[in-house]
Amino acid sequence: MEDDFCSGPWTGFYIEWNGQRERVDLSLTFKEGRVTGGGVTPVGEFSLAGRYDPEANEMHATVTYPGSHEAFLKGYRDNRGIWGLWEIPGDSTGGFHIWPLGQGQGVAVRAQAGIDAPAPAS
Repeated sequence: MEDDFCSGPWTGFYIEWNGQRERVDLSLTFKEGRVTGGGVTPVGEFSLAGRYDPEANEMHATVTYPGSHEAFLKGYRDNRGIWGLWEIPGDSTGGFHIWPLGQGQGVAVRAQAGIDAPAPAS
């Protein structure tokens, strides 16, 4: 449903290749099938651009850390946010979970056991 992809502040976490959980804070704009935004992680500031499909509850995006690297995201929306995988091709991969900031702390607590760290990429 289109309303599930709401524009505004989002928060969440991603899982590093070594299993460590890192916080992510971002601002996203969802409009007419396109998602744009940016944010900050312990790695630094990033921009995000991609697409979303409210019928399939999917989001695909590229995260760009200026002067550094890109990561590709593939996620699925449910009532607890967007869950998925990030990948730096040829380097590493891991899981992520983000949700609209207004959904509160309860989602973060319930998400603690939600994603297992994938094996490091070879």
